[in-house]
Amino acid sequence: MNLPEINSIVDGSDKSMDKVLINLAIQGVSDAVLGTKRNLSFPDSPVIGVFVTVTIHGRLRGCIGFPEGHRNLLYDTYEAGRLAASEDPRFTPVKKDELSNLDIEVTLLGPLTEVDPEKWNGFVRGLHGIVVRSRYSSGLLLPQVAVEYDLSWKEFLNETCMKAGLREGCYNDRDVKVFVFNGRRIIAGAETKEGE
Repeated sequence: MNLPEINSIVDGSDKSMDKVLINLAIQGVSDAVLGTKRNLSFPDSPVIGVFVTVTIHGRLRGCIGFPEGHRNLLYDTYEAGRLAASEDPRFTPVKKDELSNLDIEVTLLGPLTEVDPEKWNGFVRGLHGIVVRSRYSSGLLLPQVAVEYDLSWKEFLNETCMKAGLREGCYNDRDVKVFVFNGRRIIAGAETKEGE
């Protein structure tokens, strides 16, 4: 399998991987729900951040990923799907009778860039996600969250602080770092619509 360059995967200029990534996420979710154990091996692929989000009728059922990548994109996508369906501590594991109603999406993350949240003014809703890190916790919100909840930059920052288990405004604390990243969302079913 010839893999596209990392920049074309993240920016979406090469769509050849979209269907592969969605299928890996779906397989990971299905394997987790059905209890299927596989001895999978994946060809080398870039190490970049990836999250898999599982919803039912627009309601979140799980979302787990690797902000900066873990092993390689193919393995991480499968594993994030498996974990989103079975290990997200906010939800009970997805059940077999829910499988046919699931919507699954993959979000690819560009590199994390540290910013001063009071001075940075480049926020684009739907493009940028946020990571807030303190010494003992961290929180991440994907770019689509700002769109879905119509959040301003400050509201998005505060929601990310709370996701990290910190208080609103924590981004001004000396021991807290704020990172932004570009994200690209791949929605199951939508990855084949462009160019057909």
